[in-house]
Amino acid sequence: MERVANQANAKSNHEMQSAAWLIVAAAALRTAFGVLMAIDAWLKWQPGFAAHYVGYLQNAANGQPHWLQGWFHMWLRLVTMHTPFFISATRLIETAIALGLRSVSHGGLLISPARCSVS
Repeated sequence: MERVANQANAKSNHEMQSAAWLIVAAAALRTAFGVLMAIDAWLKWQPGFAAHYVGYLQNAANGQPHWLQGWFHMWLRLVTMHTPFFISATRLIETAIALGLRSVSHGGLLISPARCSVS
């Protein structure tokens, strides 16, 4: 009877260690992705991004399959007519994603503002 209890205990400890490892790995991956998104957001706020925004889209449209050309040209026309709006939207969305990932990796969206003011 005691042997069965010890085996169950060992199995339970192994499962707990596996779960702990997965939690740590997920947090590390989330933090690394958050850092990459923060760098990407920072780059979006540089003057060179705004100066070359439409060019980036034109380069992305080149070489696309024929059946996607209409879609890319529609977006290029739309962005060209309203470039300042799309530049600002891109910057704000990238920054929000980076801040959201930071909040999640620091313990949740509700706790994060308190932690940000302390850290």
